[in-house]
Amino acid sequence: MTTATLHRPLRFRDLVRPFAPMAAPVPAQRKDQASLSQDERGYFLLALNTLLRQGTYAQLVAIHSDMTHTMHNMGDGSPEAALGQQRFLPWHRVYLYQFERQLQRALRDQVPITVPYWNWETAQEQSVPGWLEDVLPTVAIGAGTISVFRSPRTQADLAQILAGTADPTVPSLATVKKATTYIDFATGLEGVHNLVHDWVGGTMDSLVTASTDPIFWMHHANLDRLWWEWYQGPQGHGLDPQLSGVDAIMDPWRYDEPQTRDIANFNYSYV
Repeated sequence: MTTATLHRPLRFRDLVRPFAPMAAPVPAQRKDQASLSQDERGYFLLALNTLLRQGTYAQLVAIHSDMTHTMHNMGDGSPEAALGQQRFLPWHRVYLYQFERQLQRALRDQVPITVPYWNWETAQEQSVPGWLEDVLPTVAIGAGTISVFRSPRTQADLAQILAGTADPTVPSLATVKKATTYIDFATGLEGVHNLVHDWVGGTMDSLVTASTDPIFWMHHANLDRLWWEWYQGPQGHGLDPQLSGVDAIMDPWRYDEPQTRDIANFNYSYV
């Protein structure tokens, strides 16, 4: 079990230096985790463990914990919830990219490493990826620690989530894909996303601790892929979040919402 220690409290300057926009070395191809070679899996785990040892992983976890109420729809009808509804997808696109670049930097940009996506839509991937089953780090933040654990339910439960029968308030993934407005798509996809977090269970089931689990990144890479596919399709083409002013800045980074619309701006693609 690997322990990552954050040796001092996270400061605002930490958000500027390690996580400022960074030029990618080469165009990155994000692949389905099931298609990765043994070498690709090994490089991902090597980079992940490097971030854990350095404390960088703990810093990234702290960012998600601190920002959670402004980039999720909390469902309470508040202005923050409405903002989170708009920001959910673009904010996590930037967050995922920052993690990916830290992985690449951990291996000194010598290996074309990317964040693979966990395509839980396919029957053969409706379980926690086997090669990640034993990757359960302990992340130390400040004076406390978070030990990753999971309690996934059955494949049938996940199939119900995707079919829209697990929760009457969450549409099926097929319905989400047919959405003709950004809000309908983003809200529906966030609902499916929430239920998958709940399905994995353990630390993934909490907004504060979810990103401690390495499966978090692959889950969100899949959401990002689904958004990109919808955005390019006839239903979603040209439909964007309605954000302006400071609300359009994906803080704590310098990206604004229009920059997040095209994944080419982040130098990656999906295969």
